[in-house]
Amino acid sequence: MRPVNELIDDLRKRRVIIGPDHFVLGDGYGNPDMHASLFVVGRRLYKATDLWGECILRIADRIGDREFDMIVTPDEQSIPSARILAKALAADSGTSCIPVYSMSNARHLPEKSGRVLIHDDVVNRGRQILQVLQWMDEERHNPIGISCLFTRTEEPELHGLPLFCAVDRVLTSVHPNDCPLCRERKPINTLFGKGALYCVEQGDVPPKAHGM
Repeated sequence: MRPVNELIDDLRKRRVIIGPDHFVLGDGYGNPDMHASLFVVGRRLYKATDLWGECILRIADRIGDREFDMIVTPDEQSIPSARILAKALAADSGTSCIPVYSMSNARHLPEKSGRVLIHDDVVNRGRQILQVLQWMDEERHNPIGISCLFTRTEEPELHGLPLFCAVDRVLTSVHPNDCPLCRERKPINTLFGKGALYCVEQGDVPPKAHGM
């Protein structure tokens, strides 16, 4: 497997990872927005099938010989990656393909308990992961680990579970009060993330959208 720096270079060349710029991120759970200099454009990754596949194979390699009965995603967006990962894990172990479920359609999740891998394409602060874990506690499933393509967390574990990340370089984010880009008065990118909404909320609507 090639060095991760080469993969990151290709992700930047294909503009899957964009920046440096001034991005605003939100998690949809009422937490304060976070600011970052790099942004992952998911739709571009899914079109770059070779790089997407390479990222998923990296996850499978890090999972190793751990076995799972199912993969659960917090939402529909991460389902395609989870299905490819399920096939990769099955090929490595020589077993049948692991079923994949989404919490957005929870009524289809099996009632029978089992070993679960939680997959989310991009893990920011882990709030969606926490929701899945709370459901598992109620349903008596056994979470074994968490996988992702990219992360903004710096720890090797999340909510006490090992985190298997394709790209082991953290895409950092900071609170706006600690944001060096804000102190430099760098314009906020309004084409990606929550930049446009953030500007409106701050009463700072730019005359022209800024972005890459």
